[in-house]
Amino acid sequence: MSAACYDNIQILKAVDDRQQQNEGRKLWISAHQLLNEISGTFSADPRLMPGFLQELFIAQAAGQLTWRLMDQNANPRDANYYPVSAPFLREARLHPLIEAEARPQFMIPKLDQAVFTSLKAVEIRVRTLGGYRDQAIGVDLMNRAFAPNGPLTDSTAPKGERWS
Repeated sequence: MSAACYDNIQILKAVDDRQQQNEGRKLWISAHQLLNEISGTFSADPRLMPGFLQELFIAQAAGQLTWRLMDQNANPRDANYYPVSAPFLREARLHPLIEAEARPQFMIPKLDQAVFTSLKAVEIRVRTLGGYRDQAIGVDLMNRAFAPNGPLTDSTAPKGERWS
């Protein structure tokens, strides 16, 4: 990471990494602590803090981070009063394949690409588990894989939840 500034993608990745280490629970870390962790120092250059806080505000405005002031009388420019959390990153546990494929697009945020990548990952997985060739795609693939006698049909599922 650059010694001069950090962008919100770097910040979100650092929060996400820390949240993974925390078994998906919400984080409660101050912006000051987060900057120190990202910079790899015990005491990051204080000149970085205004830009760092600005990136946190940008990420918050985009709905990517949340925080609350720990003390309502605190100076809003004091980074010690901003516990950062990114609950959207770990609220819903995705299949690791989808998470690995779609998270990069989700983080930038290219949501349409994230959805497309997720569906592509599902299609590839269905093709692999069903033993189909690469030519099997889309609706035809799903109809065959989940047909009443298809290789991926769950015969124990209630009839209304099976592919018809």
